[in-house]
Amino acid sequence: MSTPTPVTQYVLVRRAGLSPDAFAERTGLHPDLARKLVALGLLDAHRAAGGEMSFEPSEVAHAARIQRLRTGLGLNYSAIGLVLDLLDRIEKLEAASRRRRTPPMDTGSLTEKSREALQEAQNVATRMGHTEVDGEHLLLALVDQQEGLVPRLLEQAGANVDALRSDLERELSRRPKVSGPGATPGQVMITQRLAKLLDAAEREAKRLKDSYVSVEHLVMALSEEGSASAAGRVLASHGVTREAFLTALTKVRGNQRVTSATPEGGVRGSGEVRTRPRLRGAGRQTRSGHRPRCRDPQGNADPEPEDEEQSGADRRPRRR
Repeated sequence: MSTPTPVTQYVLVRRAGLSPDAFAERTGLHPDLARKLVALGLLDAHRAAGGEMSFEPSEVAHAARIQRLRTGLGLNYSAIGLVLDLLDRIEKLEAASRRRRTPPMDTGSLTEKSREALQEAQNVATRMGHTEVDGEHLLLALVDQQEGLVPRLLEQAGANVDALRSDLERELSRRPKVSGPGATPGQVMITQRLAKLLDAAEREAKRLKDSYVSVEHLVMALSEEGSASAAGRVLASHGVTREAFLTALTKVRGNQRVTSATPEGGVRGSGEVRTRPRLRGAGRQTRSGHRPRCRDPQGNADPEPEDEEQSGADRRPRRR
């Protein structure tokens, strides 16, 4: 006797969506207007077997975009469809252009804290609905860095860090946000300006004879932009110029150097620690009994000893 073949049963699950009334409550649109927008192809909706209409939650942002165009440009709904299509095409072309023009970012010369700040800058851009990571996102990430050196240096330069952060957030909030069908969540690109800022920070590191690009080099590159960028204007409005920041850095850091991506020793509690180079000739004595003159990393020699009795040139040989 043959064994009967088991019958597989599938449970029908209702697709999650918003009813016309729920959609109208969230968007402020009348249900009849929402149906009209669906008929015009401006909104997407699903129909169940019984003819009931439902909307995806993402359509709420799309409906808000339509209403902004309607209010701001005074267009009728038929013309809005053409405008939305053009905006989507422009966005795709700009994204393709950025991918072709923006060089790959080399993070090998960055310290660990600098890499963390760049990663957080991307997170900031994603949270704000921006498709590009720029200098302002990076500066906000540096200001918010836990146990970071940048807030300490900004305070040393005379800035109110909380007020500076508020001004920076205000600048970022003015940037256009991308939402709706044309947006790809989590996908952001770095701007050409940010790539140039990283190059400028590397030049700052070389001027200070540092082996790696640290967080202070990033801030110096941002402050160097001055009124040409929002970040430069925010820093300048709080008294943080390149010279003021460099003065604060000298007070905190001294003549220490960044010699590794994760250095040890140096400035404590800063998030960026450095090692002090050993001066040539330190601790040694010559046969004549006096210490040779030491030189700092810039090649400047220590001054001659003022005490003539300790000078090797005036010391008389002992009689046997």
